[in-house]
Amino acid sequence: MTVTCSTTLSLLRVSTRLHFAFYRNGQQLQGFTPLDTYRVHFTQEDDTGRYTCKVKTLTNNVKKMSHEYHVYMTEPFSYPHIEVIPNPVNEGDDMTVICNSTLTPVLAASWFEFAFYRNEQIVQEFSSSDKYRVSVAQVLHAGNYSCEVRISTNSVRKMSDVTHIHIVKHQNRLLFDILAVGLLLLKIIAAVTMLRFWPRLTSGVLIPNRPDQ
Repeated sequence: MTVTCSTTLSLLRVSTRLHFAFYRNGQQLQGFTPLDTYRVHFTQEDDTGRYTCKVKTLTNNVKKMSHEYHVYMTEPFSYPHIEVIPNPVNEGDDMTVICNSTLTPVLAASWFEFAFYRNEQIVQEFSSSDKYRVSVAQVLHAGNYSCEVRISTNSVRKMSDVTHIHIVKHQNRLLFDILAVGLLLLKIIAAVTMLRFWPRLTSGVLIPNRPDQ
């Protein structure tokens, strides 16, 4: 952003050298210098305010203050929010997490970068893509998701609220897990039984236990 202090000298004083100073909300931003411009390389919301400039001659015998000029900083993009497709997400689905934000038309979309987080751990670094994809969603992909948007110059960054994504487990998978646990228990029982009778099996004769006479 560039603020210019424009003034016109009379024909009789064209050669008069002037110095300029700039103010925002009555506070000095730039002291008197020969420069008639005040520049802000990366504007922020705090740069909003009432701007004025003051002009003086080198001899200080003439000083003049400008009228106020209100400058309002518009946000380059809104706070992002998470969108999940599909919703709900079933185990095995192709899941897409989208970081939605309204971008200012004045700025090119290529200036914006997006990052994604699950349980506060980054899952996709900053890039031009506003989407994070999981080709085959699993239960381990469930969690609290958030995304962050920034201008590529890194001057403005905004984080979304957290969105919890739940992965719905398939019933047949649940049945498979139950059968797997049952099979594991059978193997454990078989192993314990084998260890109990192993000494008699190695002798070649399996003699049942008899009560002491």
